[in-house]
Amino acid sequence: MTNTFVIQQNRFSEDELQKLTTAISNVGKTFRWLTNQDFDLPSARSKGGNLLDAYSTFAFLSVDKFLECWNNRNYQSSYGNYFNYSFFNRAIMHNFLKSRHIACVNDDGAVTTSTELIKDWHNNDLMVFTTTPTKTAFVGGQRMSSQLIKYILTPGELQQSDFFVASYKPVINEARFIVINDKLVTQSMYRYNGKFITEDDNVVNYAVPPQAMFLAKTIVGTILKEKFQSSHQTEFSHISTYVLDLAQLEGENSWRFLEVNALPCSALYGCNYSKVIELL
Repeated sequence: MTNTFVIQQNRFSEDELQKLTTAISNVGKTFRWLTNQDFDLPSARSKGGNLLDAYSTFAFLSVDKFLECWNNRNYQSSYGNYFNYSFFNRAIMHNFLKSRHIACVNDDGAVTTSTELIKDWHNNDLMVFTTTPTKTAFVGGQRMSSQLIKYILTPGELQQSDFFVASYKPVINEARFIVINDKLVTQSMYRYNGKFITEDDNVVNYAVPPQAMFLAKTIVGTILKEKFQSSHQTEFSHISTYVLDLAQLEGENSWRFLEVNALPCSALYGCNYSKVIELL
């Protein structure tokens, strides 16, 4: 059970912070603030550092540099329920769901290397994603551009990464679902009629359509079934808490799978903050 929530303060609006801290206080838990600068300090990431004490269990809420903390072995046991590389690999999830006849937004995508990617840098009809959500610039995908290619070639993690590339899709509606302990607990719209929540404050007030709810429950159930039917350890074995995004494309009535992400590095949008905090 989580005792302490570590909140990356600069990632939330004042209204969101108020919702989070109120929900945390209401269940009798504590929270700590975290800034990007704090997270960059090696001492902060050590077991005896100032992020948490050696014996506390915790949950991060929206951490930019998730990969760095994950690579610190001291934290892996605490993160076990929140993050696993292969589970959030976009290509693995697409192949898994497609084999079970669940439509994906980018079902024409393929994994490629940065070298292969450069050959098509001029192609604005392509979208680029990293295969895991650890590099936040690419989590939601970006259209191919010369600026994007320059960023990819900048020395560091991205230069060595594989990328998931698919044709550009016009997404009209998007919904986010929070899954905790293998159960869908809260959901909200974050894009409606082509407008994102930053463009239209009313987006989060629209109810998630029944078709999207049905598909979300189907996907959560499919993942859970795979976990318990498999006789060997799979990509899904250790995951019970995650974020699921669905999307509706222009000209379609049906909904498609978009992506899954780790809860700590995902926004909650219009989801029920209290339910999330209570169940964590």
